[in-house]
Amino acid sequence: MAPYELLDFVSAGGVLGMDATTFVAVLVLYAVGAFIYLKGYKGKYKKEITWGAILIPLAFLGVSGAFQGDVGFIITESDANANVTQPWQEANEFNSRAVLPQYNEYTVDTPYYNYDDPLITAIANKIAAESTSAEEAMLKTARFVYRELEYVSESSAACKEGVAAQILNKGTAQCDTMTMVNVAIMRKMGIASTTVGGCFIERPTCGLQSFIQSLGIVEGVKYTPLTAVDETQEAFGRGAQMDRQASGLHAWTAVFLPEKGWVYIESTSGEYINEKCNYYHVETFPKNENKVEICETKSYNYAQACRLQNLASLNQFGLGLTTGVTP
Repeated sequence: MAPYELLDFVSAGGVLGMDATTFVAVLVLYAVGAFIYLKGYKGKYKKEITWGAILIPLAFLGVSGAFQGDVGFIITESDANANVTQPWQEANEFNSRAVLPQYNEYTVDTPYYNYDDPLITAIANKIAAESTSAEEAMLKTARFVYRELEYVSESSAACKEGVAAQILNKGTAQCDTMTMVNVAIMRKMGIASTTVGGCFIERPTCGLQSFIQSLGIVEGVKYTPLTAVDETQEAFGRGAQMDRQASGLHAWTAVFLPEKGWVYIESTSGEYINEKCNYYHVETFPKNENKVEICETKSYNYAQACRLQNLASLNQFGLGLTTGVTP
């Protein structure tokens, strides 16, 4: 398993209520400002001020838990055989059933989730045992999947043939297959969740985010860039390419938390979706029996509207933005 990154900018920024990109931008501006000031500073205590400028942000990062070692899971046979329901799981199921009539629909197993597989069971048991709430388990799952699976571009066939445990064993995935693994682990823990198929559009007002992501400091969302849409195609895959465009077909994870309702997780970053800098438009919440919709859309009109970043047309052929629709 790949180790966690040394600097977790998402965790550090979260202490101040910032997303990762904003936090990195603040650090960069702080460093530039400190450098300019110190270059022209002629007063006393220059050495002390210089060390302070260096140590203050490092101390903040340390206190916020940004410096992390390899916190990957070590899965053992006992994890797969553990049959212990954690107190938070019992509370989550009770509270979810009270407000979500379709709880069974969003926790049921399917042939492609196959969450009774020993590997999925072991991971779910491990995360559940190390969590104190459904939200904590949800985020640990998303971050585990993000760090465990190397992102690659695949065909729709890889998604349609994929099964959660097999995807994990393979070690590579894209947005749709990462989402399937997320849902399999969460459902095994009793957390209501489902896949989402739609369109991802970068907002033009967040140019700084794109710049920082282009430097490789913070991971960006990975999605299918649509440079052309062929009307003769029967289907259009949601899997992602590595090159960056402004919009593309995409898949991500929807999770129900009793205290928050439905929330959305970006499977290719392991965090909550960033609706301040991106539009997430929902075409469909694929039903359990319709795996193909996780992997592709058959709507030329929706794919074309996504390529053109036309929200009005997307609303015509899809369901709406994540800010206004839920499963």
